[in-house]
Amino acid sequence: MDLSVTSNSVVNTSFAYKKLQVVLDYWEQDKNQQSYNYLYICARNLGQKVQAFWISQQEDVEAALEKFFGSTSASITSFEVEFLYSPQQRQVDLKQKNLWNSLRGKYAAIIQYEGRTTQWASLEMLAKNLSFSNIAHNHVAQCSKQEKNHQIVPITLFKTRQFFCDNTPANSTPANPVTLFRGNQVVKLGTINKPLLLNTIKAMTQWLASQVDDQGKASYKYWPSRGEYASSNNAIRQWMATVCLNRAAKAFNSQSLQKVANNNLIYNLTTTFKLDKGLGHILMNGSAKLGAAALAALAILESPERQRYLSQEYALDHLIDHLSNANGSFDTFYIPRERKDNQNFYSGEALLFLASRYVISRNPAELERFMSGFSYYRDWHLKNRNPAFVPWHTQAYYLVWEVTQDESLKAFIFEMNDWLLSMQQWDSADFDDMQGRFYDPKRP
Repeated sequence: MDLSVTSNSVVNTSFAYKKLQVVLDYWEQDKNQQSYNYLYICARNLGQKVQAFWISQQEDVEAALEKFFGSTSASITSFEVEFLYSPQQRQVDLKQKNLWNSLRGKYAAIIQYEGRTTQWASLEMLAKNLSFSNIAHNHVAQCSKQEKNHQIVPITLFKTRQFFCDNTPANSTPANPVTLFRGNQVVKLGTINKPLLLNTIKAMTQWLASQVDDQGKASYKYWPSRGEYASSNNAIRQWMATVCLNRAAKAFNSQSLQKVANNNLIYNLTTTFKLDKGLGHILMNGSAKLGAAALAALAILESPERQRYLSQEYALDHLIDHLSNANGSFDTFYIPRERKDNQNFYSGEALLFLASRYVISRNPAELERFMSGFSYYRDWHLKNRNPAFVPWHTQAYYLVWEVTQDESLKAFIFEMNDWLLSMQQWDSADFDDMQGRFYDPKRP
C-alpha cells in the first residue's frame, strides 16, 4: 500500500507517513496469519492528539485513512499504532485498585457492558495515566443513569504490537518505524556503558534544574495527562532534590547549576524551616518529620553557602538529638510527637547526616553517637527486614567506615546488600522492562 497515491486527500510524503505505510504493510501481510483483531492509529501534531481511530480486521484501511485524516494530514507530525490480538476475557472488580498493574501499557481493552462499548488502546491508557480500574469506572459512568450496584464489569484484554512513526529522517529504505515496548524502548544491558550513564545523568539533572523557578521553588509533581501541576507536596522529596542539586553542581563544576541549588536551598528554608525553643524543624502539611530535618541539615552541610545557614543547621541537629533515644533509636516525628513509623527511611536519613558531620569534624563524641544508632538499627533491621532500609543505611555506614575502617560496619553493609540482591528480578521478571527491579512477589 502506498499512502502517497491512494487519495488526493491523504497525499503526504513526510517521514511519518512513510513509516506509517511500512506499519500498515505489516498489518496487511500479517493480520490473517497472526489473527490480529483490531488496528489502532493515533495521529499527533507536536505531541498534541489530532485524531485517533480503530478499524477491525475486515475493514478497509485506505478508506479509513481518507475518512479520518483527509483534512488534517498536513498538520500530522507523528503516528502511534498498535495491533490488537489474543483476546482474553476477564472481570474488573470496581472495588480493587491497581488491578493488573504490570499489564498497563502492554494490553489494550474493550468493554461491552450495559449496552455500551468503549475501546482503550494500551498507548492511550499510558498517555492518560489510566489503570484498568479507571477505564472500568469510566465505562460505568457512561452507562444508564439509573442507580445500579455496579461492582463486577466484564472486560476483554488484548495483547499489542506497538509502533511509533515520526518525522525523524530515515536512514533506510523503506523508512522504518520504531517498535515500542510499553510505549517506549527497553535499554538492553549490553548497550549500557559509562558514556550512556553520564548522558543520562546530565539529562536528568537538566530536567530537575528546569523544575526550579527563578525564586527557587521546585515544582513537586506535574500530570502530563492533565496538563497541570499537582497541588500536593512532600518535604522529604523537596529536600532530597536540594541535596541532589548541590551534589550535581559540584560533580559537573557548574556555577549556573550551583545558583539553582542555592536559590532552591534559600526558598526551602524560607518556606519550610521553623524554630521552636531552639529546635529546628521542617513543617509541611501539618507534620514535622525526622527525615525532613535530617535532609535539610544535610543540604546545608553540603552547600557552598553553609556558613550563612549554620544556625539553621545546628537547630536541625538539635532536633535530631532531641528525637534520639538512649538505646540509639530515633523517634521519627516531632509533629505529631506520638508517631513512630517510617523507621526504614527516617532513621537512615538521620544517620546519613550524622555520618556526614562526623567525616568533617572527626569528633569522638559524634562517632559514639553514630555507632549507638548503628548498633540499634543493625539488630532492628535483622528483625524487620525491608528493602527501603538498605540504601540510606548503606550510605551512612560507608561514610564512617571510610574514616574508621570499622569491620562491623563493613560486614553489615555486605550483609544488607547481599540480602537485597536476593530480591532483584532478572529471569523471573514478567516483562523485559522489569528486569533489574528489586521486587519479589513471594515477599510482598
